[in-house]
Amino acid sequence: QTKNQGIPHDLNIMHELWGVPTYRRGNKFLSVAGIPDLVEDLPDDDPDKALMKERIATITKIYDDMANQYHSEKTATNESGIVFD
Repeated sequence: QTKNQGIPHDLNIMHELWGVPTYRRGNKFLSVAGIPDLVEDLPDDDPDKALMKERIATITKIYDDMANQYHSEKTATNESGIVFD
């Protein structure tokens, strides 16, 4: 999700440190799952599924808004001649 929002710093760090494009979702030490995936796997008749999907949408919108703010402020900072990359 982060890459889609244009803030791929964590992915860039993984690529630079280990030469991998992304992390593995499972290995002998752990398994990783995203909350949206877990919610989607719930049965459709689960009474909490719709509420959880709404909450995910709300959080995603907040994060998207913050990403947009980040990019607009980054652009404004770059135009002023101060660069922090």
